[in-house]
Amino acid sequence: MNKEEMLEYLYNSNTAVSDTLVDGFINDRIIKFLPLYVIEYCVLNKEAQEAIMNLSNNELCILSQIIKYAEKERQDWVPLAASFAHFLKNIKYNELVNDINSNNVDNILIPELIFLTKNGGNFFGIKSLDDLTKYNSLRIHRLKDLEKSNDPNIIFLLKYGISYDDVFNLYKRYGKDVDLLPNSLEREFLRDIKNIIEGKGTESKIFIYLDFINNIDSRLRNMFAKIYNNYFYQFNDEKLIDTFTLGDVSIPIYDAGTDFTMSIYSYGLASDLKAPSNYKEDWLRPRVSVDYMCNSIINSLNMRTTVKHCVYGFNNFAANDLALLGANDLGTGGIYYKVNVTNPYYSDKLIADVEFRVPDELINNTRFTNNEVYRKRRRVVNGKLERITPDYIVYFKKDDNYLNDSIWVESVNAAKDFQIPIVMIDCEKCLVSNVEKIDNLFLQFESRYDDVSIIKKIIEMIYSLKSGYRVAPELLEKHLNTDKLYSYVLRIANHLEKMASLVPTIAIKGINTFLDILDEEYEKILKSPYWVEYARKKGDLVDKPNNIIEYLNKIKKEIMENYGIVEEKKINL
Repeated sequence: MNKEEMLEYLYNSNTAVSDTLVDGFINDRIIKFLPLYVIEYCVLNKEAQEAIMNLSNNELCILSQIIKYAEKERQDWVPLAASFAHFLKNIKYNELVNDINSNNVDNILIPELIFLTKNGGNFFGIKSLDDLTKYNSLRIHRLKDLEKSNDPNIIFLLKYGISYDDVFNLYKRYGKDVDLLPNSLEREFLRDIKNIIEGKGTESKIFIYLDFINNIDSRLRNMFAKIYNNYFYQFNDEKLIDTFTLGDVSIPIYDAGTDFTMSIYSYGLASDLKAPSNYKEDWLRPRVSVDYMCNSIINSLNMRTTVKHCVYGFNNFAANDLALLGANDLGTGGIYYKVNVTNPYYSDKLIADVEFRVPDELINNTRFTNNEVYRKRRRVVNGKLERITPDYIVYFKKDDNYLNDSIWVESVNAAKDFQIPIVMIDCEKCLVSNVEKIDNLFLQFESRYDDVSIIKKIIEMIYSLKSGYRVAPELLEKHLNTDKLYSYVLRIANHLEKMASLVPTIAIKGINTFLDILDEEYEKILKSPYWVEYARKKGDLVDKPNNIIEYLNKIKKEIMENYGIVEEKKINL
């Protein structure tokens, strides 16, 4: 494409470009060095355009090679490009940058250069391209120094080429459930980080390969994407329960069952959008102002979402789809205004809130607001960016009169427009099923007096259900109202009191477990102060159940006095 053809294509494919395109960005240099999908991405971000326009031809050539490297490794090019842009501004690398010219630019070792961009301190004093060729061998040679240093920052710089702060932030975002992750190099990387941070040293010597470290953030995000893909609902003939005919179109209706996990998008959730005349045309309209969209993860235990119109469901995350994940609303609306210099997916605010969890733990930590998945809106198809489309429509059935529900009508119309099925979630069936699971856990707990871990499962399920059935509050009132919830809590407390006559130490352990999980749940709730206030007005259980806590501490004191038990004091580190 020449300049005129490129501009015509960009304006026709995305009308938002007229609001964001920087004058002069589209030129022969840009067209020569950057793939079309990269240009499509950049024209929505003025800062990215201005940064690229300031690059010399040599630097632009390097950027293009970095992007090709990301393509080859099937990793996300965006953070690599951002790191490179930051690298060029780092005065500690001025000599190296100045050594790059038209005569040697093609000889640059791209993996080594990318690796170097992650080391803001120029730990090895790289000043020339010749030094760069020796970088990895120097690192490998100095790995022996790991045995002589207890400084985590030195260890991380030597072993991974990145600072303690950067590695620690990686662990904060991805390492919370390290023991629950599938076996992989990524898991071993996180475990190694954990050991070093905790002062346990390091044993693994496998993470010296540049391709791994260069793409570690992408690799970790893609690891979690694969985990979720294994959980996501997939419809099949066995789940087909009905066929709805609208005009000359037959729409399959599938049952979600009582054990499912879905990635959903609620149409018009964050705006006052009205139902469109054609849902597919509206979804594929040639206007994309932000290249990411907000999804939520739900399952039968926690369906925390708001439904204004129809709800879209997605089968999977493709490679590099998943950008951010957290158990709370991440506030991604302002992400482009305060982006992190080396990773555009993170702002100062988001770094504290983003926490990648395995599906069950994400749900267990979703309280009084929806969780948030920040995922790409478009994917690269044949060198161009194409918008992803939903795989099915999700309908939350609350009663048998759903045919008269306006949202059902919208769901049918959306399914017809997209020519995709409807997956029906029977909210009452799911709620009843989970209440039965809680009852069964009680039976286990009351027959296995020594397994106090069951208390945690019971309380987490109760709070997940109480928080997660915003879509059907009337059903929650019917099957798990506040009185019943308190009765469950008291049932545990009473059993622990009776247990004291058999094994007082186990009773004390159970009470402490109970108190700890109540504290944990309260802390989860406090992460969403807006919804806490909202729930208080609705009369939901959001405050600490002080009457229960007082009762537990009372019987704990009595047990300890009656049986002469002295409890070890907790040491807060």
